[in-house]
Amino acid sequence: MNKLQIEHLISKIYKILPLKESDNASLYEYLDSLVIQLEGARKTCTDFTTNNLYSRKYIEIINTVNYLKDNTFTTKQCKREVFKCISLLNSIMNELKDD
Repeated sequence: MNKLQIEHLISKIYKILPLKESDNASLYEYLDSLVIQLEGARKTCTDFTTNNLYSRKYIEIINTVNYLKDNTFTTKQCKREVFKCISLLNSIMNELKDD
């Protein structure tokens, strides 16, 4: 996975916030689709299967999005978890070699 792909995931994670804030009915469909993308990326990218640090952080992101997909949550909780995921992705991006 390269920095461009991580930036794309950051924008996908960030999109959760406006969907929640506007009580958009498609929020849970979006989260379901996002989990599929995150799982697919993890299986596709060797960085996340061979490097334990990336793997732990990335799995934490998948776990968080899965929780949001399967549970009700407040906007405050949503903001906290979205920004935590973005922070984890930024941390992974900073540790990746420049591609």
